[in-house]
Amino acid sequence: MGLSFDEAIARLANVRTIEELTALIDDIELTPLGGRTVFFSGAISSIPGQISPSITSLDIAGAIAARNPNIVVVNDLPAGRFLNTDLSSASANRLLVEKLDELFAKDYQKIAEYFYGSRDASGSRVPNGIWDRVSKRFAAAAQGAVIRSEEHTSELQSQFRISYAVFCLK
Repeated sequence: MGLSFDEAIARLANVRTIEELTALIDDIELTPLGGRTVFFSGAISSIPGQISPSITSLDIAGAIAARNPNIVVVNDLPAGRFLNTDLSSASANRLLVEKLDELFAKDYQKIAEYFYGSRDASGSRVPNGIWDRVSKRFAAAAQGAVIRSEEHTSELQSQFRISYAVFCLK
């Protein structure tokens, strides 16, 4: 059994290096308990001229999970909650944001690489970020039915279309 969210937060103050932070994140609980596990990544839709996607697979997976308690997404587990650095979210881990600023000297490019991986010479993403590590652990621990967004199962496509339509209406 890994660390709870609260245990990880308590240990965060003692982290002094990037390696210690990575070890802490590796120790946070990530086992989904039954249900259907959904893996997701990437943008679904963008508005022309907008830098960030208007709808992400996280938005849709979260909406599906909110309507169905049997759906498990990594963001709802202690590790996912710990890694929430979206400051527009009420549940953002502000202590982690401060620690990242401290460890990376507010170099936001390095922080982004730490989270999402680096780029190779051709500009392709290298899956070596902390989210990649967490995703691999999440996949290994998955129980029950597993739905992968990249496989485009008809069921997931249907749920994405319905959720996308709901997002567009709102």
